[in-house]
Amino acid sequence: STSLMAGTRWNENGIDIVGKIEDGFPPVYTDFAFDKIGTLISSAIVISFVGFMESIAIAKSLAAKNKYEINANQELVGLGVANMVGAVFSSYPVTGSFSRSAVNNETGAKSGIAAMITATMVAIVLLCLTESLYFLPQNALAAIVLNAVTGLIDTDEFCFLWKVSKKDWLL
Repeated sequence: STSLMAGTRWNENGIDIVGKIEDGFPPVYTDFAFDKIGTLISSAIVISFVGFMESIAIAKSLAAKNKYEINANQELVGLGVANMVGAVFSSYPVTGSFSRSAVNNETGAKSGIAAMITATMVAIVLLCLTESLYFLPQNALAAIVLNAVTGLIDTDEFCFLWKVSKKDWLL
């Protein structure tokens, strides 16, 4: 799809493309504005809570599907460490990713090695391949995510909840 877009320039007719991606790693920041903590603390707590709940929901969904146990404390520590490291690189708040978890689940990933391989591939792309992604259609990215996420939808549970409790079905 990227080559087709580059050759036909359909993006000039309204098809959204990824466009320019900055290459390389983001700079390291150590100059934190601690005087702003008072204005940010309430938002930070809410974002942390929502992120943790999202991560636990994803983990519970995959744990039920693959028949394993999760440790909420370990999830919380992992998210905290990831966010502390991410802060040095000005990253977005880190949470569990529904789409990335779905892709890993669908491809049969069973350990953290999958995350290490993903991180290595992201690093290679950031260092070497950003220019080749310029004409990548955004709808191609959406198709990849939708294809992965649909595998996590439990239709049996959906039907069960419809029969048992319409209120839970809506949630």
